[in-house]
Amino acid sequence: VAHALATHFADARERTVVVDGGADDVIGSALTALRKLGAEIEPSAPDPAHALLELLEENALWLWLDDVARIDDALRSLLALAQRFASRARVVCVCREDPRDASLAPHTVVVGPMPPADLRALLDEVEPGLSDAEAAGIVAHAKGSPWRLRQLSMGGAVDEQGPEKSLLMLAPIAMG
Repeated sequence: VAHALATHFADARERTVVVDGGADDVIGSALTALRKLGAEIEPSAPDPAHALLELLEENALWLWLDDVARIDDALRSLLALAQRFASRARVVCVCREDPRDASLAPHTVVVGPMPPADLRALLDEVEPGLSDAEAAGIVAHAKGSPWRLRQLSMGGAVDEQGPEKSLLMLAPIAMG
């Protein structure tokens, strides 16, 4: 996902706010993140989802909700508002499963496993100097996952739960 954004929407990267989508209050977390960046939130907005979308739209910001665990009513409201009214802002939800909300199906992009050649390029960037046999073994065991690849290249055990941080933290190549 980070690669797709960097490749196709490079100009948006500097205007993207990344928030933990697994937080209990995703909307509140996003508003807090924007306040820390100096954004002023208008108290006249009817609810937090409206306030958040207004702020994103006014500043042409992208909101990246990483590792969304569930879509509660507040997030569903934000997504509905974004689908209907956002012209400059974007809300991107990243999850490791297909969304169970049928209304999101037309707005879902499935990102499958990375091809072995791309994994090898990433591995060469983060762990140069491996023999071809070592690199081939790591790529095969990564099974298309850049997170598993990074864990394996560092000699660690593979954590099946996935990253605790965004894939943007993997390596400079992951940022495009």
